[in-house]
Order: sequence, then C-alpha cells, then structure tokens
Amino acid sequence: MSDIDWIDLPDDNYLAVLGYETQNTIALDALIREYNKIPKDQIPTLSCRIKKLNKIIALVQDWTDNRLEAIDKKKHLLWISEIASRKKNYLTELLTIYENNLHGEEEQQAYHTDISSLKDPAKAAVILNNHRFFSLKMREYWGDFWIETLDPCHRRVTPFLDQWKELKKLNPEIPHFFLWLETQHIPKYVPRVTYLKGEELEKRRLIIKDGLFWEKTDSE
Repeated sequence: MSDIDWIDLPDDNYLAVLGYETQNTIALDALIREYNKIPKDQIPTLSCRIKKLNKIIALVQDWTDNRLEAIDKKKHLLWISEIASRKKNYLTELLTIYENNLHGEEEQQAYHTDISSLKDPAKAAVILNNHRFFSLKMREYWGDFWIETLDPCHRRVTPFLDQWKELKKLNPEIPHFFLWLETQHIPKYVPRVTYLKGEELEKRRLIIKDGLFWEKTDSE
C-alpha cells in the first residue's frame, strides 16, 4: 500500500491551526477531536480509528471540491487530508498484522531461524547473521530485522523496542509494541529502510552463473 506514514493528526484546536472559524472548520475540528479521543493502544479500536479518518478525509474532499469559500486555506486543508489518508493506510496495515496474528513471539523466532521455505534442497544454504550487534559504521544497534520488516514503515526503532521490553518486564499486560508506539512521540526523522518492489527489485537482482554473481540486467 502506497503513502503510508505513522505521523498522526495532532490533538489540537483546528480553529486556531487554520486561523479562522466557519461551520466547516468547526465540523472538522469536532471530527478530529472525536478521532483523538479513541484509544490508540487497543486492537479493537483500530477499525474505529480508520473509519473516523475516512470521515475526516471525506469531509475535506467534499469541502474543497464543492464548498470552498474565499476565506478557506485549501492547501492547508489538503495537508490535513493527506496526513489522515497516510495514517489511515498505516493503521490498515497494523490491523492486517493483528488480524493475521503476525506479531507473536513464535512468528518472530521463525522469521530468524526457519529457512525451510527458502532452501533449495539441491544446494547448501548460506546462513546469515541475525544476531543483534552494535555497528560502528551505522552508530546504532543492528539486527532487529523482524520488527523492521513487520513495521509498515520499516523503521529502525531499536531504542523504542528496548524501552518497551523494559516496561513489559514491569507490566506484562502492556499493549503490543506497535500499539504502544501509537502512544509515543516517534520523530519524523527516524531512519527507515527502503524495501524494493517490482521493477526496482528486478534491476538489482543478482543471478549465479559459472560460480559468479551477475547483475540480471547487465553483464557485470
């Protein structure tokens, strides 16, 4: 799914954010306040949050298409709609994770250790290092691949994972990691890993020929 982002609509006074008061801004402010009152750290409320974000997007769409007034700041309204749309996509991905039970410890262990589906019985497998270690080059801990892969935004959130694990020792009932993240301030500049798809992936695919690695699209 394209245009995914974890940045949420701030819990703020949108009459002040937009700088003017009309029936439309009052309606938008009320909808966003309702959205921010929905608990963010519970699986059952993910669908409620998605529905409310859809209402916000629909309101702005109808407003900018059919009811725009001279006082209205269309660019700012579209920014609000874009945040809501990307956040909706993020929550939709989280909902899929939980509905398909992809977040458990057994799944994490299998991700790091079970390579049965990837092995070619005619060849010996190359075992990659999935242990966590500190990288001097990256200046951070590296190796929490499961969390990074599972995360819809592929963020490297090891420091938050460490904090969550410590809190979990004190309170085993703490919400799962991604739901707990919904209640934390995650800066926009958190590093992300780009996962290639389609044509981008094919351009970088390597094949083995005559005992050498070859770029699929070149003779190198």
